[in-house]
Amino acid sequence: MLNRLLLVLALLFSPVTLPAAVWQSPEFGVGVALPDGADWVPLPEAVTPTLRVLAGVVNQKTNSMFNLAVQTALAGKSIDDPNVAEAVKKDLTAAGYQIFGYSKIGAGTAQWIQFPVNGNGAKGVVRVTGANGQIFTVTMLRGDGKNALEDPELMRAGASFRVSAVTAPTAPPATPAEKSEQKVAQPKSGEVESPATIATPVAEGEMDYKRIAIGGGILVFLLLMAWGIVGSGKK
Repeated sequence: MLNRLLLVLALLFSPVTLPAAVWQSPEFGVGVALPDGADWVPLPEAVTPTLRVLAGVVNQKTNSMFNLAVQTALAGKSIDDPNVAEAVKKDLTAAGYQIFGYSKIGAGTAQWIQFPVNGNGAKGVVRVTGANGQIFTVTMLRGDGKNALEDPELMRAGASFRVSAVTAPTAPPATPAEKSEQKVAQPKSGEVESPATIATPVAEGEMDYKRIAIGGGILVFLLLMAWGIVGSGKK
């Protein structure tokens, strides 16, 4: 307990600024300062039917991993909803993590539900928070015999989570050719519009199963790679 307190005080008063790469998502209105340096390797975005990994990095020297994900299956809920904690707990258990209860904490500018976890030798936490109508998780793991809570870089990254306004994408102005194509001929009075002239609307929100399948495969690969790196034991 004393060692952990000393670590927190050192993080608060240390004049040394660890390298970090600011990452932001205009789509979800969140940002985080990812650990950045020679030993940190970025992970690609991955998508599954229940979550979307937005940003992540791994450190092969310290066997550490950090990632930020949005829980797409929990959109519209808040962390006060008991179903959120149960859903995250279920997903972590299915992924092979051993969970040691959970509690609510404050870190940075956000309130979190924190799950202490242990998976394949990797120790750390998974934190859950809500923002802009979405549920986000931050995963911090270390597998060299130390806990992620003892890693200054991971703790700084976890506390750097920030919320901003969601920026709606703006479409570029239409060219004269596109404008002319957008004009639809109106039938004259007394004429019946033929089926051929009626535009068939494109279904919106249709699920891209191919993308989900590819994303799921990527996520499984990332988890296996992370477990292989993070859970490879002491160096």
